Amino acid sequence: MQLTLYEIMNQCDLNGSWLGETDRLHQKINQVSTDSRSINAGDVFVALKGDRFDGHDYVGQALQKNVLGSVVSRAWQESQPQNDLNNILVVDDPLTALQSMATFYRQKFDIPVLALTGSSGKTTTKEMISAVLSGSFAVHRNIKSFNNHIGVPLTLLGLRKEHHLCVAELGTNHFGELSVLSKLVQPTMILLTNIGYAHLETFGSLHGVLDAKLEILHGTAPDAKVIYRKDDPFLNQVDWHSHPTVSYGLCADADIQGTIIDCDPEGRYRFTCLGKEFSLSIPGRHMVDNALAAIAVAKQFGVKDYREKIESFAAVDQRMQVKEFAGMTVILDYYNANPDSVYAAFQTMSDIEIKGGRRIAILADMLELGELSKTEHEKLAQRAQDNGIDSLFLFGNEMRHTYERARTLGIDVVRYFERKQDLLSATLNYAQAGDLILIKGSRGMKLEDVWHTFTDRT
Repeated sequence: MQLTLYEIMNQCDLNGSWLGETDRLHQKINQVSTDSRSINAGDVFVALKGDRFDGHDYVGQALQKNVLGSVVSRAWQESQPQNDLNNILVVDDPLTALQSMATFYRQKFDIPVLALTGSSGKTTTKEMISAVLSGSFAVHRNIKSFNNHIGVPLTLLGLRKEHHLCVAELGTNHFGELSVLSKLVQPTMILLTNIGYAHLETFGSLHGVLDAKLEILHGTAPDAKVIYRKDDPFLNQVDWHSHPTVSYGLCADADIQGTIIDCDPEGRYRFTCLGKEFSLSIPGRHMVDNALAAIAVAKQFGVKDYREKIESFAAVDQRMQVKEFAGMTVILDYYNANPDSVYAAFQTMSDIEIKGGRRIAILADMLELGELSKTEHEKLAQRAQDNGIDSLFLFGNEMRHTYERARTLGIDVVRYFERKQDLLSATLNYAQAGDLILIKGSRGMKLEDVWHTFTDRT
């Protein structure tokens, strides 16, 4: 890293004190880490305290690995026997110190920094953008979806002199968080994917979600370019003031406009954009939006050979995957669930042609919807019918509202289960070759059990 402990002490306004060997203060830090399991000699270990762990419990382990130093809280230091402490930087709050270090370190890099946020699609869009840009630039990005008050500063502290460009995903579930992260990142360009139903329990309404997401502008220059999805009704109404904008989407007046051609039996879409035809390798209509966002960014950085990168892009984590099993096509999408992502999955099911089988949706609760939970779960029933879903297998307290509404609509088969074991048994007895099956629910509902039951039955 282009960073020393001396700089941290004197440039980051930490009110810190060093207890240890003075020659270590001027050595270049290898990396900054909050995970004692992965630290090595020459690293700096930051002892963070969480709800279920306390990094201070591992300061001794860090010292045994000959780290340059450990950042610890003053309260912890004062509670320890003095002869047991060595090579520690004592601060009021290690988390604040981590963020201050990241802010200072970010200023050492005069490179473009794209910050992106949205209610859904952030991680996949970030990965696709990074893939598209990587052929022309040395790109640094968040690991996985490390997009919070800890992950973002660690991402910034991962910058190195060989990097040409940084792509930073920023997430939030409370007002004020994105403002803090944006000021850490100091973006030179912004991308917003959509305004949807994630964390409604906190934000109260979609207008509240919009306000929270627009905090991403708080750390930008007034003339920083904004890229946004034109099809989103909330983003499309924002007054961006002095920010130049580039829009993308399927609507006719988007700057980067796409047109869907068709969808194959595995839910993978073909579309055109800027005179080129694209065939995606991963399923889901929402992937077209992600691809259009990546094209919009590629155009801003003068990248021309983006088609192959987009077409070869692979799935991320447990997001929508299509499996063939016992003559059935099974869509696995249990990474998370909110109304937008469920609607997108229904739409994909509708676009997939099936011969002789049924469209079956196995759904579990969408969490964190707050006071709107009952209404939004009821709406799922109508959306399922609109997209030709033949059968609904429902599990969870909130899915009872979907069940009650679906019974009034005439969907062929609607079944509700209070126990997951009953859901598993019924699913096995009902599904047959030729069916198209969606398995979707919030992570807390653990719907991966359904897929494991399918595969275990052999």
